[in-house]
Amino acid sequence: MPFQGGANAALGRALGHPLWATLASLAVSALCILPVLLMPKLGAASFMIAVIAGQVVGALLIDWTGGVGLAARPVDAMRLAGTAMVLLGAIVVQWPASSR
Repeated sequence: MPFQGGANAALGRALGHPLWATLASLAVSALCILPVLLMPKLGAASFMIAVIAGQVVGALLIDWTGGVGLAARPVDAMRLAGTAMVLLGAIVVQWPASSR
């Protein structure tokens, strides 16, 4: 969320017009809303851990590439380990539902 303004401005510059950035942002938002339709199947905990895991992976990619105008930060073993633990946590939380 804190990157939304910078991301939209950068996207507008990259696409050549703020309208294109708006359309792209709305399309991504619509795609992000679709998983909410799966929430009754997943349950609240599984859904939230999936959202958080996605945010952590996305943030790591933003740091690595220097996206949305931020300085690039190297991805070291500790950051990868932390991200892997979050992803492992997502698998553990969803495991009971997937083994039925």
